[in-house]
Amino acid sequence: MDKKIFKCPRNSRLKEDTGQKKQKQNDRSATITERAEVTVKKSVVKMNRKSNKRTTRIKHIAKKVEQRKSKLTRQNAYLYYFKYKMVN
Repeated sequence: MDKKIFKCPRNSRLKEDTGQKKQKQNDRSATITERAEVTVKKSVVKMNRKSNKRTTRIKHIAKKVEQRKSKLTRQNAYLYYFKYKMVN
């Protein structure tokens, strides 16, 4: 049996793509700007991933705090209402 039959074409394509990216970054024939562009793109993607995580975490915390505040205010409103009702 020939081994090439069992090779997954998608994986081989991915390997080729990554090879091209690496080549562009490390290739001396490529201009300095091209090499820089590749590195910048990679770093930007990394930064975006981190910032997305951070923003989602902050949003989640903010939502929790808002819920807590609304609950507390509602309870306080009832308490004040009954207090004033008892006094007056």
